Amino acid sequence: MITIIQDMQALKEHLTAQLKATYIQVRDDSHLHQSHYEADETDSLPSHLHITLVSPLFENQSLVKRHRLINNILKDAFDQGLHALGLSCYSPDEFGTIAK
Repeated sequence: MITIIQDMQALKEHLTAQLKATYIQVRDDSHLHQSHYEADETDSLPSHLHITLVSPLFENQSLVKRHRLINNILKDAFDQGLHALGLSCYSPDEFGTIAK
């Protein structure tokens, strides 16, 4: 069975479609947590991800609402072994301000 977190490109496409993302970066940080996260040694799926995402759907939304939205979209990924998710969520205007 292929899961969404096995293929980072599929994960990006899924989030982009769901959130109308104008920018997305997904980073696998699993290797940074090997010493304290007890995963099966044969488990090749990412356990720790960081996602930076820009979406017009985040306009006038609190940080908590943005995170909840993404966590709900990725519920299946958590069910499939995703353990931790770091998020940087911006509206296009916010991202334009920090990108300068």
